[in-house]
Amino acid sequence: MTRQVVLAVPLLAACGSVSAQSDAHIGDSQGPTDAKIDGTTDAPIDAAPMLPTPKMRWTFENNLNNTGTATATLTSLGGNSYVAGKVGQAISFGNNQVAAVTSMRATFGTYGKVTVAYWLKEPGNLQVANWDCNNRTTSPYGGVQIGFNGPLANVCVSTTSNAFLGGSPCPSFTAPSSNEWHHWIIRYNGTGIGTGQGGPTEIYIDGALVKTIANDTSNNPVWTANIPDTLYAGGPGTQLDEFQVWDQVFTVAEQCSLIVGGTYANGICTPP
Repeated sequence: MTRQVVLAVPLLAACGSVSAQSDAHIGDSQGPTDAKIDGTTDAPIDAAPMLPTPKMRWTFENNLNNTGTATATLTSLGGNSYVAGKVGQAISFGNNQVAAVTSMRATFGTYGKVTVAYWLKEPGNLQVANWDCNNRTTSPYGGVQIGFNGPLANVCVSTTSNAFLGGSPCPSFTAPSSNEWHHWIIRYNGTGIGTGQGGPTEIYIDGALVKTIANDTSNNPVWTANIPDTLYAGGPGTQLDEFQVWDQVFTVAEQCSLIVGGTYANGICTPP
């Protein structure tokens, strides 16, 4: 089921945010102390940051098991195969094949903050969505869609009161190189799911910020009970790996080292 990304006219909706943790450094608990020969101890050593368990996680190691803490089921519509991925095995989609994840209202619809991460390989020249959980046809709206348009990628973001943040057609950015693995992050930093508790939506590729969709003056939420209940991910001709969701946001350095698995130095993320 190919999902067409419409560029000059409003996109058709196809689909269907995290405990309110701030951007403060995670894992800043006090660690063990250094014992001295004289029996005294030094000040506690900060424990190394650790990535919290995702709400959803699919590794695609020859299965569709969700090892996250939230109830969500991924199915492959039209079938799939497994290939060598960025990390172990990955899921591969052929013609008319796509992943569908259910229970989005019960999960994303309760998150004030969201971090979505996945590795994606695509063949280029696609005209389909690779991430689609967006209602922009019936008010109140909500959700996000990302789709390819050849060398460009479009990102559509909807709040409860605004179907097209950034205007219509949806804002675009240069897509990463085709036929290579790239790491994508969708970062939404709201304060809650109520009126005026929205925030910006950011897209990171390989740890670098490539697009920010600012909220409007109403600042209403993106992820609410108004989103569709099904999310579509991947799509014909694509490969998907390490698909993870958190109900919180992280610093850019933490995203790089803990989620992408790269090295962060001098404000630059070098992916693995």
